[in-house]
Amino acid sequence: MLLDPIDWPSLKSDLINWAAARPGTLLISEHTNNRFRERAAPQHRQREFVQQQRNSSIYHFFDGQYPCRNEMDYLIKAGIPPDFVKLINKANNHDRLLSILGIMPNQLREIMKSSLDNWEDAWYDLNKTMFWKGYHLWKKRKVLVSHLWKHILPVEWNKSSHTKARKRVMQDSLCKDPFHYFQKLFAYSTQKITKCPCSKVLLTKRSRTGDIRSFLTKVPRIIDSDPVFHINHPVLDVLDTMPFVTREEKIRNECDRKKKRRI
Repeated sequence: MLLDPIDWPSLKSDLINWAAARPGTLLISEHTNNRFRERAAPQHRQREFVQQQRNSSIYHFFDGQYPCRNEMDYLIKAGIPPDFVKLINKANNHDRLLSILGIMPNQLREIMKSSLDNWEDAWYDLNKTMFWKGYHLWKKRKVLVSHLWKHILPVEWNKSSHTKARKRVMQDSLCKDPFHYFQKLFAYSTQKITKCPCSKVLLTKRSRTGDIRSFLTKVPRIIDSDPVFHINHPVLDVLDTMPFVTREEKIRNECDRKKKRRI
């Protein structure tokens, strides 16, 4: 579920619509519904299985999904000349990784020699094209793998890292909960608290409001009706620099002044 997260609201809606068009009733477990509702699912998409169309050509040395097998009978029935059947069959069993690197099968070179006049230019162009296509595939795969390790997979899965977080997690018990890597925000289900921290509700930090007296550090501005006494009057500038004194502090200061007089 970490690699292929489930969009539970969408899946539940599809199941309900599917069951509505068929006889019978569909009951979704309330416990399962609560388990999904109380967790925050990852935001990345699921992995997609790309189904490529099968190549209708007789050459398959560049197709990574095509299995290596003996196709001599098939090539003979397809009307291929007997001189080329054995060469094509060996070329199709060539290592796919070598083809991606631009290393073509030697049997293909022999076929091009006997069928093309400028076979050297065609051979060089084919090697160059296969190499750069393979390089772009490798580069795209590196980007996807880097994104997977940096933003999706947890730190403890990376065996090459020796961080404190990995050491701490490795010391904990191995959790079998499929929601282990989902943050628990609410306690809708009746799941018992286990030794693993994933069973506990994630506590959010509440922002503390400051003392209201901290905002009363200056005397509020009072604009007189006299147009001469405008907002840029020097008296207002002096008032801005004066500290705000409460009534209790004035009484306390007056009492202290009387004590000093008596002394």
